[in-house]
Amino acid sequence: MTVQCVSLLHSREARFELLGRMKAHGLKLRMHAFEYLIARRGFACILLLEPAWNKAHIFRMKWNAEEADRVSELITEILIKVDPGIEIDLE
Repeated sequence: MTVQCVSLLHSREARFELLGRMKAHGLKLRMHAFEYLIARRGFACILLLEPAWNKAHIFRMKWNAEEADRVSELITEILIKVDPGIEIDLE
């Protein structure tokens, strides 16, 4: 039997807390349940949450690489504050 660790971001309230924290850092966002489209100076990243697997994936836009790197670092910091146990993959 395998034990599945569910992320705190499974709850709607936690996802809206994440949204608010990212907006407070000046990010422009569009949220779709477990997916966030993120921009600051142009489109930078897509954040995909998989709370049932305790994972978050950050997909950086290669054509806006410098900004995507800065934004992905910020998102990583915010994610860890909201859910310290989440596994984060940068792609």
